[in-house]
Amino acid sequence: MFFLSLITADKELEKINKDYKKTCKQIKYDEKTYDKFEEYMDFLKLNNFKNKYTTEDYIKELELCNKFLEKNPDFNDLILIHKISLLIELKKYDEALKNYKILVNKNPEKSSVHILAECYAGLNDKEKAFELINQKYEKEKKTVLIT
Repeated sequence: MFFLSLITADKELEKINKDYKKTCKQIKYDEKTYDKFEEYMDFLKLNNFKNKYTTEDYIKELELCNKFLEKNPDFNDLILIHKISLLIELKKYDEALKNYKILVNKNPEKSSVHILAECYAGLNDKEKAFELINQKYEKEKKTVLIT
């Protein structure tokens, strides 16, 4: 019986160690992502960009965002999410959807039903938008009922 307890404890320790390594890796990734986003914000300042939330400002920032992403080919979630937001603001839903798919293919944890639904609604596919929101609602409802 003691031997079985040691095997179980060893398996638990192995799982804890694996989870710890995964968490450390995620923390490093997040730190790099935030550092890169700060670099992006500095890039905007260097280019004398001040967003007054006009269409012209969104167009200008999208140009700068694309230029930054070209110069920094390392994938960055926050900057791509920001780019998608700019595209949605400019009502470029097809392009936003394309960039969203790139984001989710690179990092599935960054999927967002709200971004998808907003893109589909903007493309006048409101049925698809409502379907996505309802699916998320049903999934969350089941999760709440289980716990």
